Amino acid sequence: MAQYKTPGVYIVEKNAFPNSVVEVATAVPAFIGHTQIADYKGSSLTNKAMRISSMAEFEAHFGGPPVPVFTFAPSGPADHTDFSAAAPAPAAAPLAPAGAAGPTKEELRTAAEEARKAEVAAKAALDAVADGDTADKTAKQELYEEAKKNTAKAEQAAAAVAPVTAAGGATKEDLLKAVDEAKEAEAAAKAALDAVADGDATDKTAKQELYEKAQKNTLKAEQEAAANAAPPAAAGATDPDPALKAATDKAALLRTTASDLKEALGKVAAADKAAKEAEWKSADAAATTAEKAIDAAAIAAASAYAAARKTEAERPRAAYTITKTAGQHLLYYSMKLFFQNGGGACYIVSVGGYKAQPASDTLQAGIEVLLKEQEPTMLVIPEAVLLAEGECYSLQKQMLLHCGYKMKSRFAILDVINGDKELSDGPVNAFREGVGTSFLAFGAAYYPWVNTTIVAVKDLDFTTFDSDNRAKLKELLRNDLAPLLYADPSKPAARLKAEQVSKILDGIGKDWKGVADSTQQIETLHNALVAISPLYSRILLAVQRNLNLLPPSAAMAGLYTMVDNSRGVWKAPANVSLAAVTSPAVNITHDDQEDLNVSTTGKSINAIRTFIGEGTLVWGARTLDGNSLDWRYINVRRTMIMLEESLRLASKAYVFEPNVANTWVTIKSMARNFLTGIWKRGGLAGASPDDAFSVSVGLNETMTAEDILEGILRVTILVAVSRPAEFIEITFQQQMQKS
Repeated sequence: MAQYKTPGVYIVEKNAFPNSVVEVATAVPAFIGHTQIADYKGSSLTNKAMRISSMAEFEAHFGGPPVPVFTFAPSGPADHTDFSAAAPAPAAAPLAPAGAAGPTKEELRTAAEEARKAEVAAKAALDAVADGDTADKTAKQELYEEAKKNTAKAEQAAAAVAPVTAAGGATKEDLLKAVDEAKEAEAAAKAALDAVADGDATDKTAKQELYEKAQKNTLKAEQEAAANAAPPAAAGATDPDPALKAATDKAALLRTTASDLKEALGKVAAADKAAKEAEWKSADAAATTAEKAIDAAAIAAASAYAAARKTEAERPRAAYTITKTAGQHLLYYSMKLFFQNGGGACYIVSVGGYKAQPASDTLQAGIEVLLKEQEPTMLVIPEAVLLAEGECYSLQKQMLLHCGYKMKSRFAILDVINGDKELSDGPVNAFREGVGTSFLAFGAAYYPWVNTTIVAVKDLDFTTFDSDNRAKLKELLRNDLAPLLYADPSKPAARLKAEQVSKILDGIGKDWKGVADSTQQIETLHNALVAISPLYSRILLAVQRNLNLLPPSAAMAGLYTMVDNSRGVWKAPANVSLAAVTSPAVNITHDDQEDLNVSTTGKSINAIRTFIGEGTLVWGARTLDGNSLDWRYINVRRTMIMLEESLRLASKAYVFEPNVANTWVTIKSMARNFLTGIWKRGGLAGASPDDAFSVSVGLNETMTAEDILEGILRVTILVAVSRPAEFIEITFQQQMQKS
């Protein structure tokens, strides 16, 4: 109290009310895992806790999803089946009947190319043939004849070929192409021969020039005659102008000379043309014969392709299992599941990039980072299930130790490793044996994993498989598309469709690295495959199911947040549907849940079940300490954490205050006001505040004189936290009729 020495009026203020207690946040989970990047304004966030509140913020600082890589192989006896397809035919199995041997596609193409080259050379030589040089013309004519023989040889080889094997045989398109190329070359040679006249090239050119010169001289003479014409002679004049007569005679002579030359050249050309036409008719007859042979081969090919389609239809189905070999990290997808289930503010600890495989040491280091953070109230590590079983259980023990011993203010949400397996495979029993017995009240576990809708099938294509498996995929699709690839080759539309399908399949095995505009090309190819191949769509659906199979811990963190915000932390986070979840990975029955919920070990596992007309529900609200009457329920444990932390922080204002009755009364009043508010909101059970809680503080009540001497102020608070009605029993009994 102030000492008054000067007369006057002094104002003294006294606090009428105690300090209020601010309720701490209850739903601020901390996630630990691997991310694509970890950056904040150029500064690394690796092994640092970063607070975010949306998926957009997560992507801005930590990047996008990992790029998954898959393989597939025939299912073993203990494997599950992801998809089924026609079993690949043995490499040596023919499509045509046994004994139908023939040259390969490569041999046919080689023969056709050689014939084509020879004919091109013959055409070039014949173009240069001149009239008169008999020896040179004969040699070049022999070259042309040799070209025709090579063409005929190629046609005969094509005609003789039987339907060949699927592993390199020629189709009718190859045969027809070879014949068409040969006939085009011969047509070009014929056109060249038609233009060749007998005689030496020099002589021919000279005659042509003479003819043209004669034409010019004739025209000139006619012009001169017209220019020198005199007026008509008078009557009786019989002697014409000598100059005009001489010009007229000269013109007639020149015209005759030109006409003779033209006629001579025409005769030479006609004679040469007749000879060449005879040769061409012979070549044309040979081509017609070859075409008939090709038609016969086409009929045989059509029969073979019909047999091939029948073989494909009768081929047995084989089961395949898909395995993810890269891009296994789960944090990105888990964060999407968290926010879709009502998640809000949270902390992210990135322990590395996607190139690093999940390891127990790195994830445990992320837990240590959180020791410096006060706000997080939950701990979630979805990638723990990617570790070996022993490492996973060791990490989960560290999570419980962190929450229940080091911080005492956090709650761990655990996943059951191999939670996609049936109960008969023992994942729950293995979890109970591995998780230990310490601090079980500070954690809860959920089984089974859930099938989600996080990854859409539109986000996937054939590039999710590695190069070797894309080649295998191509062969599976080739078998599936046999009706298109082995359509009737006599129909142009079917031939064109087969060529298009073959080109699409070839794109699957292409190396797309470094290809300009590869994204657009891959999308176009992917859309084409979806349009023509149901098997391709089924395989991508299997990949989608694999990616969407996630442990439920992140979804539960979001659900905790949603329930806390809508009902309060004292409401059990159960009997609530999960968003973005289609079904649990394993169907749990009523009888199955008996052992999950109540176990002799006390380690209760909360079930995720599906109910008709209600969807997928969380059907359990117990901690791992299921045998404890104090800490059996999740909402009780988390409510107590909230009450304890709220009052602890509010009481810090009275540290070093006098340990006397005034301080005791203030603290008691503060605590009662806070607890009364919680009672009114339904967090504490009781008809009145006195039934719901009590606050005790004072000498000989909670403290001894020795405690005061030692500087200890003890406050005892009793609360009746509301507990869930886990079992509802309705009793029916018949009674006697009363009226």
